[in-house]
Parts: sequence; C-alpha cells; structure tokens
Amino acid sequence: MKKLLLLLTIVSLNSWATIGATSESGLYELNYDSLPHSIALEVMAFTAGVEEILPPSLKNAFASKITIEFVEASEISDTSSVDGVIMGGVKKESFFQSRKDIRKIYLNNVLLEQIVDAHQNGDVSIATQARRVLIHETTHLFDYQRKLLGSEKEFEQMCMNGPHIKKRKFGANTKRDQWESVPKDMVCRSFVKSKRSISESPLFLGLSGWNLNGIIFKTRTQLNHDNTRSPDPYEYKSPSEYLAVNMEFFLTDEEFQCRRPTLNKYLTDVFGFSPFDSESCEVNTKIMPTGSAFKGKRQQLIDIDPKRIYQIHYLFASEGEQIMSKWGHAMFRLVMCRPGREVGPKCLNDVAHDVVLSFRANINDGNIDYIKGLSGGYDSQIFVLSMKEVIDEYVKGEFRDLLSIPLNYSDDQKKYFIMSTLEQYWNYLGAYYFFTNNCATEAMKLVRIANSKDYTFQNKNIFTPLGLMELLEESGISDMSVFADRKQAIKKGFLYPGYDETLKRSFVELKEALNLTQRDFKEYVQGTKALSRRAHIIEVIELYDGKELRKMLAMMAQIEDFVMILQEKSFLSSVMKLMGDQTEKDNYFTDIQDQVNLYMEVKKSIAAGTLVEGGYGIPVDREIIKVNEADLEDKFTLLESISDELKEWANASFPSIIFEVTQNAENRQIIMDALYESF
Repeated sequence: MKKLLLLLTIVSLNSWATIGATSESGLYELNYDSLPHSIALEVMAFTAGVEEILPPSLKNAFASKITIEFVEASEISDTSSVDGVIMGGVKKESFFQSRKDIRKIYLNNVLLEQIVDAHQNGDVSIATQARRVLIHETTHLFDYQRKLLGSEKEFEQMCMNGPHIKKRKFGANTKRDQWESVPKDMVCRSFVKSKRSISESPLFLGLSGWNLNGIIFKTRTQLNHDNTRSPDPYEYKSPSEYLAVNMEFFLTDEEFQCRRPTLNKYLTDVFGFSPFDSESCEVNTKIMPTGSAFKGKRQQLIDIDPKRIYQIHYLFASEGEQIMSKWGHAMFRLVMCRPGREVGPKCLNDVAHDVVLSFRANINDGNIDYIKGLSGGYDSQIFVLSMKEVIDEYVKGEFRDLLSIPLNYSDDQKKYFIMSTLEQYWNYLGAYYFFTNNCATEAMKLVRIANSKDYTFQNKNIFTPLGLMELLEESGISDMSVFADRKQAIKKGFLYPGYDETLKRSFVELKEALNLTQRDFKEYVQGTKALSRRAHIIEVIELYDGKELRKMLAMMAQIEDFVMILQEKSFLSSVMKLMGDQTEKDNYFTDIQDQVNLYMEVKKSIAAGTLVEGGYGIPVDREIIKVNEADLEDKFTLLESISDELKEWANASFPSIIFEVTQNAENRQIIMDALYESF
C-alpha cells in the first residue's frame, strides 16, 4: 500500500510539473520570490488553468509574458476589490512607462489559500474568486493593448473608410503647418484616437449603457442606478471596469449567456470564442406587465418569447401638449401571436395579446415638476403595457395620432431586441431627463443592439422620437409603405387617428339629431353632467331602432368613454393635490397615507422584481420564487380590504367627482344594454 501511495504521489507531482512548465511557456510567468516555494506547483497549475479558458485571440494580443506577483493588499493600486478588500491590480513600473507596456499583475496574498485548497481538493470552484481576479486584471492589460478584434476591427475600418477632414496636428510648428486626416464623424474620431481595445468603443459603450457625451471633451456617464441584480456593483465604476467584471463571468459562469445574452453575444463575436455550450441554459422571457389590462384577479407574468413575435413595430405617438411631449413619444409594439396561432400576418389581428414597451419617467407627482424633469429627478424605466392601454392613453385621452410602424427585422434581430429588452427590464433604473435621456434615447439603445451590424446606428445620437422615426425610415429599416392608403392603414391597425376627429364627427351628428346647443363636443362634455347626458341617451333609444340606433349609441359610447378618461385624470390630480396639501397633524389623513403605502407595499410584494431571489441579470428558473397560493390569496384579500377603505375615503373626500364617475359608468351600461337588445 505504501508503495502504491508513493507511486501515485510521483505521478501526481509529475503531472503538476508538466502543467507548470506549460504555464511558464504560455502567457503567464510567476515571480517565485513572492510566494512560498512549497506551493509553487499549485500556483503554476492555477495560472495554467486560467490561461486555458482565455480566448486565444486575447492571449495572442500580447507580445511578451505577463508576470504575476503576490503581495500584500497595501501594495496594490489600480485595483479590483471584493467586498471592499483589494484583491488585484496593475500599475506602471515608472512614470514614463505607457499602459500598453504594463506586463505585471499584482494579486493579494489571501488568494493563495483558495488556490492551494482548490488544488488539494481537485475542485477549481474553490478558487473561482482567484480565477476571476486574474481574468479581471488580464482583461485590463488586454484593453490597454489597443488590439481590435472582430466587430471592433470592422468598426475601425468603417471609420477609416468614411468621410475625413484635414485637422492641424496638436503642437504643430506654426511656421510649417502639419495636418492629419481624421474621420469627420465625431464618434469615429474619438474611437480611432482611443487608447483601449474595447472599453472606449461606441459598440461596447452603447451595449453596456455608458452614454458617450460631449463634443470636444468626451465623457461617459452610466445612468443606471439599480445594482440589485449586478454580478458586482464595481462594474459601474467605469467602462473599463464594466468590461473586466463581465469578462470574469463570461469565462467562468456558463449561465452568463442567459443572464446577459446581448453582452455574451458581443464578447463572443469580438473574441471569436464561446467558452460554454450555447444549449447549457435557456433565457427566461417572462416579465410582469406594468399596466392593468393583462391581469385578472391574479397578476400574471407574460411571455415575450421571440419565437411568438411576428413583428416589432416602432410605435410613435404624435406631438402632445406638455413640454416633454413636444416631439412625440417613442415606444415599441411587440406583435404577439395568440396561443395556437402560427406566426404570420394573421397575428396582426391578435391585438389583445400585443405588448407595448414604453420608457417613461416614473412620475408620482400630482403635477409634473419640470425642474425635476430637466435635472433627472425622475426615474427612467421600462413600462410594459397592453395596446389597449396605449390607445386609451394617447388616442382617446390626449387626442394624439398613434403610428405603428413595422420594422424590417430578421429573426436574429428580433431575438436580440427582446434579449436587450429583458436585460433592461430586470437590470435598469435610470435617470430621466426630458431633453437628454428621454424615451427616444432609451429606445435608441434597443435599436442599436438590434442593428449592431449597421454602424450608422452606433455613431448617431438621437434625442427626439421624431428624430428616431426619421432615422429608421432613412435607414430602410421601417416600412412606411403601410401608410400609403390611410383607410387601409387604419383598418389594418397601423394608424390610430387621434380621437378628437372621431368625437367631432360624432358630436355633429348628435347635435343635429337632438338639437343640442353646445358648439362642439368639448363644450358638451365640460358643460354637461352625467344625468343630463343620460336624458339624451334615453331620447336616442326612444327615437331610433335597428342599425341607426346602433350607430347613434356607438357615438354616445365614444363620448362617455372620453368623459371617463377625463374623470380619471381629474380624480388622480385632486387626490395628489390633497395629499400634497395635508400636514402630519391631520391624523385621519395620515392613516389614509399609511393605507396607500401599505397597498403599494402589498402590490410590490407580488410584482415581478420581488418574485426573484438571488443571482444577477435576467433571472434563471430556480431564482423565480414559487409563491404560496394561500399567502397569495391572503394578499389579494388584504388588497381588496384596503381598496374598499380607500373607496369610502374617496366618497367622503370627493363626493361630486365620485358621483359623476358612478353615473358615467351607469350611462355606459345603459348604452351597452341597449346595443345588445338592438340585435
């Protein structure tokens, strides 16, 4: 037995020595004076293991070896840290050394224990942290090399082949002019002058959410302030750290491709390397709607699986009256096919299943605070709505035309548009600026990813929904031919005209039929109460029958629908104003505020974000919490109880508004009953 153990030990040592020799002849070399010689083989095996999982194209970017030295944390600068503890870093050896020539990585001595334990137990996962730190710092050194690969090389070639201008060289002798040819496009100019391989690229910055701002002095801003599903919040320190952190997970976590699929695709394309089997996980495509149209008693997740989407439309709401609506509103419509329907043109009829993605300022104020809107005081987030809600809001409520413009996207483009949407949904909460980070700029991020091979989209900044619509048309991506015939566009659901024209026509006919004295429908709506309009409804029911009755009732239903929308806005504004005017001395009102807060907390507890536990990025199945049915039933019962109490308070606080709302609902019911009986 002793002879057998001795033989196994010799074989084991020989194998580790071979691995160590391979490591020394590869990318890394160790500073042996920085670690105990007794563990040299284990550390050599560790570096060889990390080198093995690096993309070959990354390793080939280095002309000389990288030295690894283990030191105390106090000796490390330009660092990566874990829970505030400095784990690794790189630094210039002298003032005159360029970053491009740095070939030394410093690692914290505390990582040695992980490395040795992993070797002794034959389990590399024990040293995952150490592996990620080394990958992180190696990525920084690669980034300094300015070696462009894959799509980044293509982007540089596009910039160099595009329009150029002559520009005086910095520091040129004034007696002898010196000029250089530089790209005309400012983004291209910034890119070709950059000193990093990836982290200064427009492709990467757009994909990772780092906005490139400024004309002369370029600055990068990361507007996302939600790090709850970040693999490491340190990634938000700078674009270079964002790259390094995500390379850690790209190379060590096989679920990265399903948690951050668009970034995984980008890194795979750039390096020409996929570290894991593409079938090892499946992206979770289920999300919780923001609006109310998709839910019954229980809030249900909806599936935006790209395989069930026929088309993606750019949904443009025309100019509105408020300052942030002067250039329209940018949204996207996912034309979903109902269950059982084969994906194809007939899916355009399944409007009830369509999903609208709308980036908005999350405004909870009764009245919009324009100073907050200009200074980023509101959150920017993606709202998931039904098509009916959007039509009610813009077409009926604000009299704005709604254009649903098909985008000529391939299956791959649709897929990565949806993947980006999912990443935004789960990971993003930004700051909304009316003019610089609004619905158009947020929408442009999704467009850039779907059109990642079209470099026009990577070097353009769009600040208005109208500007985005024009860019999509100029690029041939949008299909504007669907609007050639206005009637057909309306019939097929590509154009939803603002409701004012419809109401105007309806009112003209009603005015003639009933001898109304109001000049137009707005005066009629604002100058009449529900009971007086009910008298007109009853008069129509008594005067007409058959097809003519149905026509008249349909017009009256349109007016009552518009009244309902106005009432909802008026009620919300009144409630928010009252809440703003109250003081904490009013105990009754404080109780109501507490009830409102409780209602929101309970609602939040069954919302999508709180159905997830652990992990980062798009959640995988095991992170979706299976809500206990009994607990869920208790929460819905509590919501109903709070809702009933709030209704009582509303009746007491706003009796005239509530009375009108109730009577309006009765008017609509009378119309529906009469329509049903007319057939």
